[in-house]
Amino acid sequence: MPVFRKPDSNITKETNNVGIFIGAFLLGPFFFGIIGEWGHFFLNLILNLTLGVGLWFIFMGWIVSLIYAFFAVPIVNGKWKKKGWIRED
Repeated sequence: MPVFRKPDSNITKETNNVGIFIGAFLLGPFFFGIIGEWGHFFLNLILNLTLGVGLWFIFMGWIVSLIYAFFAVPIVNGKWKKKGWIRED
């Protein structure tokens, strides 16, 4: 699990990659809204409403959330790097 440290203090944050993947898969766009990634919230919501609804007619709507969940871990880790935190591991 990646550990991020705030550069001007000893505060650290540990991200749980498995938790991120499961949260993004089960909660879909709401996961990104909860963590504050609003751009990904809207993108995931649009994908689920366009592709996902169409795929539910053949019982494959969950594929959109599964594919987006694979990208969730780098998205969350990039969020901490954008804020200026340093990865320690």
